Amino acid sequence: MSPDISKKYEITETRKNNLLRLRKYMNETLYDQIPPLHDLHRCIEEMNFINAPNTFSTNSFLVEMVPKFTNYYKKLDYKAIGDKIKSNYFSDTTDYKKDLEYISDVFSLDNLEYFMDDPKCAECGVDATNRCSRCRSEWYCSKNCQVRT
Repeated sequence: MSPDISKKYEITETRKNNLLRLRKYMNETLYDQIPPLHDLHRCIEEMNFINAPNTFSTNSFLVEMVPKFTNYYKKLDYKAIGDKIKSNYFSDTTDYKKDLEYISDVFSLDNLEYFMDDPKCAECGVDATNRCSRCRSEWYCSKNCQVRT
């Protein structure tokens, strides 16, 4: 725990025990969602080794997350970034029907196979090259395997 925090908040045995109860709720999933909690968890673990006085304090203990907006982000030209994204990924025309047709063609069922794993034979499990002409969902390596099922 930093010396700044020690000056602002008095850590008593009661407060220490209350904060240590938070440990059971902290896990990797939570750290992915709220990264500053990883630092809080480390602070609480360090607090576990501190010998805190068993006295009553009148000031309250507050756990808070304060956002920090660095100068780096203030200097960015957000309008230019937005314009670049718009020009790279969106069309300037108002022909939305054409854009939607393009997206529809990319994600059509005929192109879906491109995103899938190589097909396996439904009968023997080896790489398949032939698809059932009736149901169009099963794959077979040979006519013999198709006849067997």
